[in-house]
Amino acid sequence: MWYNRLSEYLLKEGFENNPICPCVFIKKSESGFAIVAVYVDDLNLVGTPEELTKTADYLKNEFEMKDLEKVLKHFHMDKAHPLSTPMVVRSLDVKKDPFRPQEVGEETLSPEVPYLNAIGALMYLANCTRPNIAFSINLLARYSSTPTLRHWNGVKHVLRYLRGTTDMRLFYPNKSNPQLVGYADAGYLSDPHKGRSQTGYLFTCGNTAISWRSVKQTISATSSNHSEIIAIHETSRECVWLRSVIQHIREKCGLSSIKDNPTILYEDNAACITQIRGGYIKEKSQITETTRSERLKPLARTAASQRCTATSTHGARHADPRRHHGSIDATTPQSSRGHASSAPHLLACSVAQLVQLRFFLLCKLVVVNLWCVCCACAAA
Repeated sequence: MWYNRLSEYLLKEGFENNPICPCVFIKKSESGFAIVAVYVDDLNLVGTPEELTKTADYLKNEFEMKDLEKVLKHFHMDKAHPLSTPMVVRSLDVKKDPFRPQEVGEETLSPEVPYLNAIGALMYLANCTRPNIAFSINLLARYSSTPTLRHWNGVKHVLRYLRGTTDMRLFYPNKSNPQLVGYADAGYLSDPHKGRSQTGYLFTCGNTAISWRSVKQTISATSSNHSEIIAIHETSRECVWLRSVIQHIREKCGLSSIKDNPTILYEDNAACITQIRGGYIKEKSQITETTRSERLKPLARTAASQRCTATSTHGARHADPRRHHGSIDATTPQSSRGHASSAPHLLACSVAQLVQLRFFLLCKLVVVNLWCVCCACAAA
């Protein structure tokens, strides 16, 4: 009912949406454009200043609206001692893992502790503007039913990390290359207690992150290669959808088409690359008709020193993870111009745990050119 009412109200004002993404409303006029992205009862507004003001006033005339409260202030952490990493280093010994499930005899947090409230607020940040805490929040959210003091300390650790990075934000320069680029990675056995791995992906446009996800895989991967195959499958699905949405938005805003521009996916697992290039994955893999319909070109390997595709699958161990922020352009206003041209550091601000040395090793990346018009059959 809420969506129907809001949708009718926006359409009456001249906004348009599309079945591909029915929650994105776009209006273009002589004075500019406005985009309203709807997520349940939260609205994100993007556009030219004049149209944004008109849209905000139009919505306030019909609905009661308010800006989101400051997360740190809400949880009384606005003056906490800042930290440089989003979580503590995990142990390979499952019995020493600080994020292990509740043990026998261990007390659950009292209802007065706002654990669920904090997870919800941080989840919103992780999904909208903070890819560098995606893995940490995904991990802590697993214990929402039976949180302990260990897990609550993990939440406060994330809040203290946010306190130390309040000057960081996603920066989208208006003169950058708008090419869509994707990164896929998997954290094998990131949940050793249930034998599940982690899928992480991140997409950039203009060298800045626009879409990312960190989620525990729904099946038990039999090897690191298997977990990477699952991850790149999910990344490919997101890529197909993103291309459709971006094309729709650019058309409605009077911008050029991206149909003839390839989307590049980076993957760092050699076995996964070999399987995709060899074409013998078939039913044993998780890559199905989604990627095949996009006509994958033959893969090529490229060196990638100082890059990392472990997006949201591992925890940052380095004392200064800002060295990786340039890859998603999580920059300060003062340094934003420098990052606009820092393409060699394309990666993902990672957040994770079991294989931290991957940050410091040379990654073997693979370029997967996803062209809707490219002919994969030519190599057959």
